[in-house]
Amino acid sequence: MKTQIKQNWQETELGNEEYFTLIMGQSPPSSSYNNQQEGMPFLQGNADFGVMHPSYSKYTKNPLKIAESNDILISVRAPVGEINISRDKICIGRGLGAIRVLKGNYLFYFYYLNHIKREIENMGQGSTFKAITLNELKKVTLGIPSVDEQNAISKILSEVDLKLDNVERERLATERLKRGIMVKLLSHGIGNKKFKYSSELNCEIPEHWKVVRYIDVADFINGYPFAPSEWKKVGLPIIRIQNLNGNEDYNHFDGKIDEDYIINKGDLLFSWSATIDLFIWQKEKAVLNQHIFKVVPNEGVSKNYLFYAMKNYLSTISGKVHGSTMKHFKKEQLYKNYLPLPPLEEQEKIVSILSTVDRKLELEQKSKDKLERFKKGLMNDLLTGNKRINVENVLKIGGKDD
Repeated sequence: MKTQIKQNWQETELGNEEYFTLIMGQSPPSSSYNNQQEGMPFLQGNADFGVMHPSYSKYTKNPLKIAESNDILISVRAPVGEINISRDKICIGRGLGAIRVLKGNYLFYFYYLNHIKREIENMGQGSTFKAITLNELKKVTLGIPSVDEQNAISKILSEVDLKLDNVERERLATERLKRGIMVKLLSHGIGNKKFKYSSELNCEIPEHWKVVRYIDVADFINGYPFAPSEWKKVGLPIIRIQNLNGNEDYNHFDGKIDEDYIINKGDLLFSWSATIDLFIWQKEKAVLNQHIFKVVPNEGVSKNYLFYAMKNYLSTISGKVHGSTMKHFKKEQLYKNYLPLPPLEEQEKIVSILSTVDRKLELEQKSKDKLERFKKGLMNDLLTGNKRINVENVLKIGGKDD
């Protein structure tokens, strides 16, 4: 694989044994796996990758292929090209390779490989399950600046990564806090002293709360089954599942349609196929495609309380939805499952607490996104030659370019 190299940089391939040793992973027997931290940490693929370093959830007493501390870990099976650095001696499975840097700064090569990740991904073979072989990995071309320039670039980018890591740790801590608060508030409420056992929910709830079926607290209106021939370039946007997940490439509908299929800003939506999740629609008037319910709460039921209650419910059935390839939620489950329902005033108090935590999460996510954009721009400048740095100053004063 050829990539653009700065004029005053050398270039080499990952197969150059003077610079790199490549190790392809091999999975140990599954009987040797454990989560009691017995033996060596084991990574099958990139599932436990972090911003820079992986975490460990699985261990093995029978390691076969081993990555050393400071080896660059690369995902070689779907997804191809994800990069991390090993902090420790670990066992790597068949979803990973390890790149041991023999000459130069391993952090520089970590960032360089991250920068060309998309090119490596495109080398992956397979129509449904992409993978990259050892021989293909050896052909990846890298630029080699002087060791001082490698050190300077690494210093700048690692300081940004340190900030990113701190922001992500804070965000994950807030997520854990929210999860704990949500579970407690949706089962015990606020300041309640008397409780009763609910056989439907298999837990105690406040004595004055009701237990109701999901289908009895709202109308769940499925979207309209638009045919491709009805998709236009003008009219109201047609909201499909991918549009709920950030894709802003809309088809449009310009005919007459029942009001049930129209959504407005603030409406509660429940995607029940492929992506199983709840959303509050934040944009303007649109029409809803099939595979998404518009959820219209009954009188006495807070829309936002229902949003949190259903989020909590969906987290308890994660992995139990139907379908071997495309997961989907069956509407009859709404007839069989129950939620705790406090009086409206208490619903709104619960919502107020949870929405405060959500606002904190949103700010933390925005900080992370901003740092990631800044880092991407820096990598594009420093690893392509768009911006030159004063190497001596960076190494002396800690990360400022000229």
